[in-house]
Parts: sequence; structure tokens; C-alpha cells
Amino acid sequence: MTARRIVADVGGSNARFALSPNYGVLAELRAYQVQDYPTFYDALDVYLGETGSRKGCRSVIIGVAGPIDGDCVHVTNSPWHIETGRIETMFAPGAKAGLVNDLEAVALALPHLEDDDLQTIGSVARNPAQRKTMAAVNVGTGFGGATAIYTPHGWIANPGEPGHMTLGARSEEELALFAGDDTVEDYLSGRGLPGFYTHLCRKLGEPDPDEVACAEIFAQAAHDPAARRLADLFAIILGRVSGDIVLAAAAWGGAYLCGSVVNGWLATGGGEEFRTHFESKGPMTERMAGVYTGLITRTDTPLFGVSHLPFHNG
Repeated sequence: MTARRIVADVGGSNARFALSPNYGVLAELRAYQVQDYPTFYDALDVYLGETGSRKGCRSVIIGVAGPIDGDCVHVTNSPWHIETGRIETMFAPGAKAGLVNDLEAVALALPHLEDDDLQTIGSVARNPAQRKTMAAVNVGTGFGGATAIYTPHGWIANPGEPGHMTLGARSEEELALFAGDDTVEDYLSGRGLPGFYTHLCRKLGEPDPDEVACAEIFAQAAHDPAARRLADLFAIILGRVSGDIVLAAAAWGGAYLCGSVVNGWLATGGGEEFRTHFESKGPMTERMAGVYTGLITRTDTPLFGVSHLPFHNG
């Protein structure tokens, strides 16, 4: 098939590619392990060879886990460095390449998600037809966020770095837990949760845990007091921070959660606690009680998001 556009989603562990012949349409999805390829260009070249999609390609748009610096990016947690100019040399003259942040890619998908792509948290119904600003909140290896904003020219996305916001205490327990310079990502991320868990084990008189994955910590919540308390505090902090993001961005269209860590947490049943602290915002509590929250369950969301960016002419 004629490619017209190739879209990619690049993280520290995996690179996913697809063809996008039209807005929101994905075909020939493939995934490659980053560790198997010296550079991004090697992985792209393999994809082009397997799909025969080099000919006719007008553009390549890549969602990348890392801060975009003009026309280049160094992928977070990976040795890969990506430059749009080098990508363009792999195609016929006139083809264009572009980079967006990975959470920007997720935000671009939000206006186009269907109800089947989401698991609602709470009882507020979603109404994307209102074209209100929406926030994507990712809890994975790190903590990230971006907003989808409607303009007279259509939807645009604006990425941010909320994971590096300072985390304040609102109880004696939190005051004993948080240091003065702790950030959101120190607790709400794959990097931060093991230390969080160890602290709670010590507080409850349990031995220091062996190295354990975040999913395993949440899976132990039914019988491990430290894991149960971690799941509860996670819900409280995530609800509070997600609500703050909504307030800061006027994201009345909702907060959309994604990421491997938040998937594991939600299985512990913390949605009600999350909503309580999401809504508890003083004079804005009544308004927040009407804001949608949900978990994105669609697995190709970043690819789907960037496929909605305008095509280059030519």
C-alpha cells in the first residue's frame, strides 16, 4: 500500500511503527526492541524493508519519550539520538519528518478516542463534543502530562513536565514521608515507587523488600499492609496532582490517565479515593465534581494521536 505517512512511537525499551494512509487510520503495525538496533535509523530501515513503505511516503511523524530540542531529540533511557534531517535523507526529495513528545502524541489522540478506548473512573460521563481542553496524565517509568486544546484551526497539543513539580504534604503522615525537595515523580512513577514501598515497609516494621516490580507491589496489596498503604496513598496523591493539572490548564474536558504503573494501581480498586482527592479543591470542588476522569485502554494511542496531525502537501 502507499504509505503517505509513517508514524512511530519511540520509548526507552520499544519502538513501534505504523503506516497511516489517512487521518486516524493505522496499518502494518510493528514493534522492535530498542536494544536490538544501534540507532533509530536502523530500526526504521528494517520497518521500511519489511513493509515496502519507503516509496510514496510524504512524511514521518515520531512521538518520542524525551524533550524535543528543535529538530532533534535524545530518547530518555536510551542511547538513541534522532534528527529529522537524517530521517528525510532516507526518503525521496520532499518528504518531511517531525518530532513530538510522547505525551503530546497521547494528547493528540484524546479528542478522537471512543468510549470503548476508555475505562471511566468515577460516575462522570464523558462529552468530547464540547471541545473543552483535556489533559493526558502518564504514570509509567516517569510521570508526564500534556493537554489537548481546541483552536479555530483544530486540536493542538501542549506538553509539560508535571512530574518535576514539588510535592507538598497535607497530613502528618505525608509530612513524615516527603522531603522538602521531593517531586511528584519521586512517588508517582516506576522509578519512585520501589523507594516509596521500602519506606512504608520500614514504617510498619516489615523487613526491607527485595527488588520488586511496581505491578508486583500492587498485586500484593490484598495481603501486604505496606503494599495496601502504598496503593491508598498512590490514589490520594494521584487524585490530588491530576486535579491540580486540570485546574492549572482549565482542562474541563477531563483527565485521561495512561501508563503501565497506573494500570497496576487501578486494579487495586483505588478509583473512589482518587476521585475524592481529585475533586477536593476548595471553592472549585463543585466544578471538579463534574470533570471526567478515565483510564486510556487503547494500546496504540500515541500512534493514533500523531496520525491526526495535518499532512504536509506535496
